[in-house]
Amino acid sequence: MKYHNTLSDVSDNTYFRVVKPFEVFLLVGHSESNTYFGSSMALGNVYRRVTLKPGDEIQDLHGGVFAIVDGASYTAQMEISEKHPFEKVYSKRPEEWPVENLQVIPKHEAAQWSRRELKKIAPGKFVGRNIDSVLP
Repeated sequence: MKYHNTLSDVSDNTYFRVVKPFEVFLLVGHSESNTYFGSSMALGNVYRRVTLKPGDEIQDLHGGVFAIVDGASYTAQMEISEKHPFEKVYSKRPEEWPVENLQVIPKHEAAQWSRRELKKIAPGKFVGRNIDSVLP
């Protein structure tokens, strides 16, 4: 198997079907924050922690990793950063995807969608110490 513990081990688009449940963070929107750069407010990301169930898909594409949940597509991550946006990050740590819970599927079996179909919720007031928020 090409994937040892991360989805980014190869450069081709790869498609997976979930065979055992596991938790991920889905980017569901953006919100105002209490962080400013000069007079401009930095927008934060709003994530929802969900459990992917068998039959959902993960698509590792050149534009990022996406989850197809109930027919809707979302940007997906295994963890979110605890770093502040102005804190220096020297290198991004590779995400540890549970590849034992995924089954590689051919492209013609994968759900087809376009980037315009990425689902988002309306921005809200989730202002806190961290720029990123997690919804229950």
